[in-house]
Amino acid sequence: MEATTNDYQTVAEIYNEHIRAGTATMDEAIKTADDIAKWVNKFHDREKLFVLKENDATIGWGIIKRYSDREGYRFACETAVYLTASKVRKGYGTMMKKHLIEVGKQLQYKHLVAKIFAHNKRSII
Repeated sequence: MEATTNDYQTVAEIYNEHIRAGTATMDEAIKTADDIAKWVNKFHDREKLFVLKENDATIGWGIIKRYSDREGYRFACETAVYLTASKVRKGYGTMMKKHLIEVGKQLQYKHLVAKIFAHNKRSII
């Protein structure tokens, strides 16, 4: 489901798990709900933030962002998926990635990019 302002705090908390671990993002500064709101408020109409819920609790999120605002990249987007640590290796990441691929098609993206650290085998396999 598409994220709402009510989800931003949990999105930030999940992202902060990964920032602290230093294994899945190049971000180093801890994020707040306001930071997530700033992301979303700057979104182009072909950028989306989704949350994954289990029993009404947000357990992960996924994002589709334009790869570049340069015209030649109009069919390229970047995708990312983040799950809370207790929910990895249970198929949720795959579920969210498949959702991002489908939405990417609907948004007329033809090239989806995922930046993954080489040591992050869970995201590669």
